Amino acid sequence: MEKAKRVVWRLLAASVCVMAVSQAVHADSLDEQRSRYAQIKQAWDNKQMDTVQALMPTLKDYPLYPYLEYRQITDDLMNQPTVTVNNFIQANPTLPPARNLQSRFVNELARREDWRGLLAFSPEKPNTTEAQCNYYYAKWATGQQEEAWAGAKELWLTGKNQPNACDSLFGAWRASGKQDPLSYLERIRLAMKAGNTRLVTALAGQMPSDYQTISTAVISLANDPNSVLTFARSTGATDFTRQMAAVAFASARAPARPAWAGVWMICAPRRSRLSCRMAGASSGMTSVTGWPAVSPARVSAVAKGPDTASTMVWPGVSAPRARASASIPSASSSRAVPVGPLQFR
Repeated sequence: MEKAKRVVWRLLAASVCVMAVSQAVHADSLDEQRSRYAQIKQAWDNKQMDTVQALMPTLKDYPLYPYLEYRQITDDLMNQPTVTVNNFIQANPTLPPARNLQSRFVNELARREDWRGLLAFSPEKPNTTEAQCNYYYAKWATGQQEEAWAGAKELWLTGKNQPNACDSLFGAWRASGKQDPLSYLERIRLAMKAGNTRLVTALAGQMPSDYQTISTAVISLANDPNSVLTFARSTGATDFTRQMAAVAFASARAPARPAWAGVWMICAPRRSRLSCRMAGASSGMTSVTGWPAVSPARVSAVAKGPDTASTMVWPGVSAPRARASASIPSASSSRAVPVGPLQFR
């Protein structure tokens, strides 16, 4: 019995020693791997590729090895086969730098004009805008036009500039005759709202010849939001006119007082809202819908009298219910009329 106990203790002691040695060896191995990893990075930065190629195989078990592999792939992405990139993405789905590799390789396949290979590599829409434009262009190039035009429309309707890669997709869409000219107006509105004057001007210049009048008016409005009254007269009463004018009013530099203070709706409390609006319209102060008849820049001109103002009916806008804490002086009075803040319901 005593002999058996001694044997057990010896075995336990041996196991502890083996574990200690193993841990020491493993620690030494990690230290060596860290050193080689740093050596590889330095050699890479110094373009010493022979050293990189010699040391990389010794780090395949090192936790940071995928970062070296990612750099190896992306440094020569234009020559990488699809299978190499695909295998890396599947093996490292959570690696932070690998998350944009799919979009980068989609763009690389587009550069190669390998449209079928692009769709095989990325059956679903990629993440970045540039890659999406290449993806939908590949759809068009492989005969899937309906999907291509749906994607083109989605990418088109934005007020910001799109990457140059989108030009081919938008050009094919335009050449097909499937791009509605109204899509130009919608994007112009979005660009105007975003304050992207350069894009507004570029888009207006690309519009069909049938839209030359509105194109010229849009360019003028983009350059001078205070010209909204001229814009409305030249383009007519449309929803587009109303929307663009609303954006122009918002972007015009207002005076210290509210934009239309003193000209929106000045009437005695005893008069009905309709008669107030009609009275304002007849004097050039407001339209019959209750919208201001002039741009903020014309406020001072309107205040001088009806002869210097013009009225304009804004289509599709219901009259806002409002009240102003002001009273109308006699017609012969030339005093400035104090107007309180308008309260909308």
